[in-house]
Amino acid sequence: MDTKRVEHESDDLARERTRLAAERTVMAWIRTSLAMIGFGFGIDKIVESLRHSNLSFMARFESGVRWFGIGMVLLGIYAMWASLSEYRRILNAIDTGAFVYGPVRSVATTVGKWLIIVGTFALLNLLWRLVHP
Repeated sequence: MDTKRVEHESDDLARERTRLAAERTVMAWIRTSLAMIGFGFGIDKIVESLRHSNLSFMARFESGVRWFGIGMVLLGIYAMWASLSEYRRILNAIDTGAFVYGPVRSVATTVGKWLIIVGTFALLNLLWRLVHP
């Protein structure tokens, strides 16, 4: 058996596995992004429904909850954009043979940090509204 052929096939299989892993990752990010966007819109619709109901005490939370919904939609859009950019970068590196494993800025870490910020502002808004009715 030709050793060079086996090495070439092995390299091709490794590149294909890496490409498929990147594709699975971007599909997971698409699902996550759509969930965040849908959650943001859902929050807004709940606030709209409560405004038209007899639950007048909910009116004081309306603006903070709306901003939380907007933050979730924006975060979902960012996650989608960042994950697609990362996917294109990985595919380009695989295609050109320039793929080298190394530390990169993680989309998950960035989204997680922004979720902490959005969640903290939402919590502070709720606490403020409870203390200052």
